[in-house]
Amino acid sequence: MSTPSAPSYHAFLSYSHKDRALAMKLHTWLTRDAGFRIWFDENHLEAGSPVAARLAEQMGKCQNWIVLASRNSVASDWVIAERDQALHMAAESRGRFHLIVLRVDDCPLAQAWPSVSRFNWLDMNAGVLSAQLARDIIDRLDGRTWSGRPTATRDVFVSRGWRTSDAAFGDAVCQALCVRRWLLRLIGDAPDQEQFSPDRIREIMSACSGHLVILPRRGEGDAPTEKDYRYLIRELAISADLGIPSLLLAEASTPLPQTLHAKAIRLRPQSHYEDEWAAEAPEWLDDFLDDLR
Repeated sequence: MSTPSAPSYHAFLSYSHKDRALAMKLHTWLTRDAGFRIWFDENHLEAGSPVAARLAEQMGKCQNWIVLASRNSVASDWVIAERDQALHMAAESRGRFHLIVLRVDDCPLAQAWPSVSRFNWLDMNAGVLSAQLARDIIDRLDGRTWSGRPTATRDVFVSRGWRTSDAAFGDAVCQALCVRRWLLRLIGDAPDQEQFSPDRIREIMSACSGHLVILPRRGEGDAPTEKDYRYLIRELAISADLGIPSLLLAEASTPLPQTLHAKAIRLRPQSHYEDEWAAEAPEWLDDFLDDLR
C-alpha cells in the first residue's frame, strides 16, 4: 500500500486583490526570511487558469491555509470559495490541515465568517507584522508552541571573513545552510569587534553543536601561510578543545596552507548552493549533520 506524498507547500495564501500589496509583503517575509514554501497565485497560477476548477488540487498540495481577513476579502467571492475549500479540507484531514486567519483591519470577522472565527484569529493591526505576531505565525505553521527555537534545531558557530571580497561566497554558503530542511541556526561573533577574544569565542561556541568555517582567500599569491589564517585556526583550536565537530568549506580556486587544505571541502565558485543542496544533499553535508546529532 502506497503512502500519500507530503504536501509541497507549507501554506496556501488567500487574499483580496485589493490587498495585493500587503499580501506580497507577507509572502516575501514568509518565503525569503522565514523559509516557508507558500502557494501564492502571483507565482503559481498560469495565465487564464480556471481557478475554481483547480482550487481543490492546489490547496491539496498545502499543509495550512493562511488568509488575510479584511473588509475586502470577507466580501470577495474568490476568497469565500477558498475559505469553503479550506474548511472542507480541515474537516476531512482530521487535524492535519490548519487554518491561520490574520485579521488586518476592523472587519467584523465573527459576524461575516462565523465558521472561521472559531479558529482563534491573529490580529495584524494595520498590516504591521510585529515580532510577537511573526513568532505566532511561525508557531502555527510549524505546528508547535513557541519554545525559543524549533525542536531539533542545532546551533552552529560560523567562522568567516568579513571583507567585501569575502561576501559572495560566505553569504551563498550561509544562505544554503539556513534552509529550514537542515534545522540549523548559524551563530557568529560580531564582525565589528575591535579585537579577537578567545574567551568570548569560547563562551559563544560552548553553546553550539558544531563549527562551520568558510575559508576566505588570504595572503599573497598562491602560497598563503598559517599566519594569514591565524584567527580562523585559533577558532578551530577552540572548537576542537570543546569537542564539537567542524566543517571547513572553501572555493575550489582558493589556495590554502597545507593544514587547512587537507581538511577543506572544495566547492565550485559562484554556484547556486541553495538550489543544488536542496535538490540533493552532498555527502559531506549529510555527514556533518550526523555528527551534530
